[in-house]
Amino acid sequence: MAWTTPRTWVVNEFVTASLLNTHVRDNENALRDYLLGAQDLLSNGKIGSGRSLLFQDSDVAHGMTTVQATDVYGALAAASGTAGGIQLTGLSDVDAIALSLAGYIGTATPGGTNPVILLSGAKKNGTGAQALAAQDFNIGISNGGGYVDKFYGDGGLNIVGGGLSVGYSGVPTAGALSIGDANYKGYLNGAAPTIQFDANDDVSYDRSNNRWSFLIGGTPVFQIGAGFAGTTGGAGITAGVDGSGGPNDGCVIIADERTTGPTAPSLGGCKLYLIDNGAGKTKLMAQFNAGAAQQVAIQP
Repeated sequence: MAWTTPRTWVVNEFVTASLLNTHVRDNENALRDYLLGAQDLLSNGKIGSGRSLLFQDSDVAHGMTTVQATDVYGALAAASGTAGGIQLTGLSDVDAIALSLAGYIGTATPGGTNPVILLSGAKKNGTGAQALAAQDFNIGISNGGGYVDKFYGDGGLNIVGGGLSVGYSGVPTAGALSIGDANYKGYLNGAAPTIQFDANDDVSYDRSNNRWSFLIGGTPVFQIGAGFAGTTGGAGITAGVDGSGGPNDGCVIIADERTTGPTAPSLGGCKLYLIDNGAGKTKLMAQFNAGAAQQVAIQP
């Protein structure tokens, strides 16, 4: 039964059965149909300004009364009382899903054209709409207020504070890309971007000193780059680090020719370097932990 806007009666108006049936009986039947589900709720209807559509159940008692009454498990309201938009809110009173969005596609053999669930964003274009620009903020995911994930117009993703895991179900490590399992990770930010192959087995880059380090068990075993102890900023290689954790250990090869020798390495280490002999010849020298540098070879 359809709803009819009730008639405004006036004094001494002649009332007929047709008027009473239309404005009283039929409207009562329409209200009954809404309550019993025989009529679509708010079919072609409107929710007025400042109003919400609430879903209540006396079995629900979530206690979040600053959000909604404790027996309200769902609400549909304006996102902003002045700017508009829609906010759909779900609430549960136990460790249960609060809001579920489900789609069921009507074929057993879906193709690659239509998604089961579509999230779409656009922006104003005169009286119509248009696609977002590449760097326009399209979709945001919030955790109690601040955004933790941002999707942009070109499909780009900004993971604000967490990490990303691919191929395994573990919790991602903050600031890392984890692939396959919890141990294989890439930290591509901060002062020392790192690729981790297993726990404490890494390849890292020292941005301050422009130096690559290969670590096993957290200890550098091979390093290449600049900024080695005793150098003047030139490039170098160190291998077989003795465990003290610095680039001054093991066998160090300093690739730049110099006029003065490097500092001595740690005990058990050796530094190979090139130096001018003062007569236009280049010498290959070895500096051990103690004693004078030893000449290995000289330019013919």
